[in-house]
Amino acid sequence: MLDKVFDQAPPVPVSRTISYRDYPAATQRDRLASLLAHRVLEAERRGIRYELELPGRTVAPQKSQREICLTALALW
Repeated sequence: MLDKVFDQAPPVPVSRTISYRDYPAATQRDRLASLLAHRVLEAERRGIRYELELPGRTVAPQKSQREICLTALALW
């Protein structure tokens, strides 16, 4: 008798935090906003649930999250 063994895909993370804290404190604000915007767009493209953390504000997963996050970054 032969047994079939199937590889399982790694579990998809339920939520991922995109935070300004992931970068050195000396990073200029414009550069930091650009890096965070890139990560937001990449998460959207991949269909990954995420939340954006900025000083004094967190944008949790919700409808129109991409637009809300990009607006928050532009106004930051």
